[in-house]
Amino acid sequence: MMMLNPAKWMLVLVIVGLLYTPSSLVGVNAEVPEEEIQAVIVPDDSPDTGGGPEVGPELSPEASCPAHDPDCKDNTNNNDVYEGIASVLKRANNDGLVRYPSEANGLAVFDLGKLAEAFVETTDGLHEGGEDKLMMTRMSGAAAMREALLHKGIFYIENTGMDVDALAKVLATRTRRVFDLPEDQTVDLMQLDSHPPRGLARMESESVAALLGVGNHTDICAKWTMGNSATVENVWPAGDTDFKDAWTAYHDETFAVTKKLFDAISVSLGMKDQDAFQSIVKTEGETNIRHLWYRDVPVDRCSDNTPHPERMAAHHDLDIFTLIHQSPCDNGFVSLQGQFSESSEWVDVPALPGTLVVTCGEVLSIISGGVVQAATHRVTVPPSSLSEGSARASTALFWQPHADFKVKPPPDTDFGLLALEYPEDGLPFEEWHTLAFANLRTTQQKAE
Repeated sequence: MMMLNPAKWMLVLVIVGLLYTPSSLVGVNAEVPEEEIQAVIVPDDSPDTGGGPEVGPELSPEASCPAHDPDCKDNTNNNDVYEGIASVLKRANNDGLVRYPSEANGLAVFDLGKLAEAFVETTDGLHEGGEDKLMMTRMSGAAAMREALLHKGIFYIENTGMDVDALAKVLATRTRRVFDLPEDQTVDLMQLDSHPPRGLARMESESVAALLGVGNHTDICAKWTMGNSATVENVWPAGDTDFKDAWTAYHDETFAVTKKLFDAISVSLGMKDQDAFQSIVKTEGETNIRHLWYRDVPVDRCSDNTPHPERMAAHHDLDIFTLIHQSPCDNGFVSLQGQFSESSEWVDVPALPGTLVVTCGEVLSIISGGVVQAATHRVTVPPSSLSEGSARASTALFWQPHADFKVKPPPDTDFGLLALEYPEDGLPFEEWHTLAFANLRTTQQKAE
């Protein structure tokens, strides 16, 4: 693998940035002369930094093309840029900012603590090697994150600053006790008409498929929802302080993670100073957390016995991003799948200890000018031979902008708002979110 001289790392990142950033966000239709690109990729006798595998994610010249530029594959400079990207990603891997374990099926696992450290605006005591090493670490981390955002839309984070497995286990244990209560003892815990939802949704009482107008098969799970909205109160089981404490602790810890992750994303996209990003950073934003308990899949709902092999239909989320903790099925079946933004292929997203899965949402796509695509994901059912032991749990934090944040979705939004004429400056997020679900419910009623 060829190595880059330190002085040339900045040019590599500029090239990568120009490839991945639409001209409306760059400000000008900037170009890098071919001779400068050629000068970046040169044989280098610098020693390998070590610490990581030789090969990171699978890349090809076409894979390094931005999704919004179909002509990129015909660019004569593309092979050179590909080599530069591959070298930068290897550097990020060697620096411990990201790893690509085989069990993650090509998805990146980012060390959020090290990314946050690398992006801090100081060089005091952070890295041996001085400012040059810190600059290269920042650039390689940003490039690796950018690659994951543009070509996958789904990735993992670890070293988040919270004991995510322990907190999620306590929350799941406390919540399972409520799920197991007789129905007549849970009537007051079901706030069916609230928006966003709050409290209990019993097993198979919701259908994402029906919501999206793609079928009527139910979600094979029970759900509990809480959040930090100022307008919708949370619901708590009477007298169960352990339950509330577990949920509050999980919310507070994961909410702290959202800010660190969003900062890393905005730096990586070169958009930290954009108005939309700053507006989100300067406010608390809103969160909704849903804990989902998926029982063993009934045999008649298993993949070899149904035309709808899903516990929850394919969808993407109406938020900035979603943080998902998942427990594995006892029998080893992997239920969560993602559809990479660069292809239509469904890929298993297994539970990895100590990690959170990140899926990019519709709002991140909007504020990035479509550079980041909202990640489509689904929860699948096993074959009947794996019905027993297929139970699993997941806890998802949906991080949304504040209620008054203006959004103006692109024309091809999937959320039933194609006929709606947006004001020039967009709609407040809360109004857009409510209208989206109202339209989806209308679609559901027509389908029925």
